[in-house]
Amino acid sequence: MRSESEVDTPNRFHRRLLALVCLAFAATAGWYSIQIPAGEGVDETPHFAYVRFVKEQRALPIQPMERKGVEVWMGHHPPLYYLLGGLVTSWIDTSDFQQVLRPNPHFVWAENSGSNGWNVMLHFGQDIFPWRGAILALHVMRWLSVAFGMVAVIAIYNTTRYLLPDYRWAPLGATSLVAFNPSFLFMSSTVHHDVLLTAIYSLGLWWAARAVKVPLHKRDLWIGGLLAGAAALTKLSGVTLVAVMGLALV
Repeated sequence: MRSESEVDTPNRFHRRLLALVCLAFAATAGWYSIQIPAGEGVDETPHFAYVRFVKEQRALPIQPMERKGVEVWMGHHPPLYYLLGGLVTSWIDTSDFQQVLRPNPHFVWAENSGSNGWNVMLHFGQDIFPWRGAILALHVMRWLSVAFGMVAVIAIYNTTRYLLPDYRWAPLGATSLVAFNPSFLFMSSTVHHDVLLTAIYSLGLWWAARAVKVPLHKRDLWIGGLLAGAAALTKLSGVTLVAVMGLALV
């Protein structure tokens, strides 16, 4: 096991290239977040409704055993993403939620259906800038997603740097491959808890790769525990990060 100083560090040229990749990712994802109509992300409106419930009620939704009487359709998910969303949108009045985010009655979840409307929501000018109310809050959440995507991109760079120290271009290659993946860009510019999980999991993989290469200190164990806990509080599948970190320690 090598010391921290013995791990290859990126030179100034590589750091500048990484900054350029991050800037290009932020610009592209930011453009996506503006161009994608409100509510057209994957399950975006239900996720945003959960955020709004937490913001307005200052409580978590109670999910009944039966589908009847469900307060929030995404209320079965762990709360970390929605608590953060409620915090960053706490200053915005979202009382117009029902008026500006109306489901498209012609949309059905069936591929190539002749009756399928392409838009999940109805759009009647509420997306036009300047945004206000619930649409503004949704775009603030989208910008938060872009920030989470940026965290994931930087973490992927550093994870690859620890895993493949003898291949100097591998970190930039891996980072670019993820940063400019269209699906990753799309998810990183909409409201969805998978974006936060991706950021936390990427940080956890960075932690695990570092744990294999350099000695860990007590502070590192605290950070690892916080990352594992945050992943589990974001999505149930985040619990698998505990196994990844445990394997790295072993």
